[in-house]
Order: sequence, then C-alpha cells, then structure tokens
Amino acid sequence: MVGTGLGMLAMPQAVQLLLEAYSFGGAVLILGGAALHSIVGSMLLQPVKWHLKTEKDLNIEHNKEHDNKVRKNSNNTILKSNVRTVGFRFGRC
Repeated sequence: MVGTGLGMLAMPQAVQLLLEAYSFGGAVLILGGAALHSIVGSMLLQPVKWHLKTEKDLNIEHNKEHDNKVRKNSNNTILKSNVRTVGFRFGRC
C-alpha cells in the first residue's frame, strides 16, 4: 500500500526528468522497460499456501525431532543432534 502512494509522488517527477533528458521516444522506451521488469518480478511471486506445511507434515517432523533428540554421554558431550526449523517448506513438494 505504501508503494502506491510513493509511486504517485515519484512517477510524475521521473517522467518529467526522462522527457527532458531523452525526449518522448526515449522516455517511453525506458518506462516500458521498467514496466516489463515489474511483470517478470510479479511472475516470480507464489501463493503462501504452497509453502505452508500441513498438520500431517508437522506431526511427521515432530516425531523425527523426538527420535533425534540431543543425547549426551557421561562427559556431557553431544553425541547426535538434529536441528530443524518448523513453519515453511521451500519448493512445491
């Protein structure tokens, strides 16, 4: 929401500077390039739902973490540890 207000303030100034520096054709070419870059950037966005874990995934991870707890021997040294983060998964698995 902030970008919309900021764009309304900045774009007229940018267009005026581009028109003075590059004339109409150059200004339109530069603004068109900026618009095409925003299209490519928006195509990289993904729904959050794709990255949320289901309750089943969380239960499986909880069981794995429970099985792989940090175990210490008599000298209090760590024998095995398995640290995992819970919340998001990356990729479309």
